Amino acid sequence: MDDGRICACSRKYLFAFERNGTIAWALHLNYTCSSSITPVHGGSSKIYLVAENKVLKIYPPRIGTNEAPVEVFFECAEEIIGIAASLSSSCVLINVKNRGLFAYRLYPMMTRTPDLLVRGEASYLGTDLYGFHKGQMPHLEKIHNSWLRQLMRIIVEL
Repeated sequence: MDDGRICACSRKYLFAFERNGTIAWALHLNYTCSSSITPVHGGSSKIYLVAENKVLKIYPPRIGTNEAPVEVFFECAEEIIGIAASLSSSCVLINVKNRGLFAYRLYPMMTRTPDLLVRGEASYLGTDLYGFHKGQMPHLEKIHNSWLRQLMRIIVEL
């Protein structure tokens, strides 16, 4: 986290630990955390974690205030098998079993909701914006983010 604390999830609780090992806070969740996927730091005091078939966005500064500290960021019927956040590219990557990779921009230019950058599926990888199929090189000139452009090259090679 931004303040040097370490987060861990257990059953329906997210814990933050101080550097000396004491519990800074515990947050009850309405969903059971994934025991195999660790929470990730999303920058700007946000934490993303997988719980059941959802990715939850946690706002630690809201704990103990009138604002809800937990928000469902992503939900699907299939199993979520991985999550990562890139602070330099301002995006969250979500890997869904038998569906593929989903990438969301964290800080959209004009809206308050995350923008879907890439949607991957088992038989089709890409979005109408990029318009490419698995095994074909996407229109890389349309992808302005160099990190995302490199990611797309890797995906196409798989």
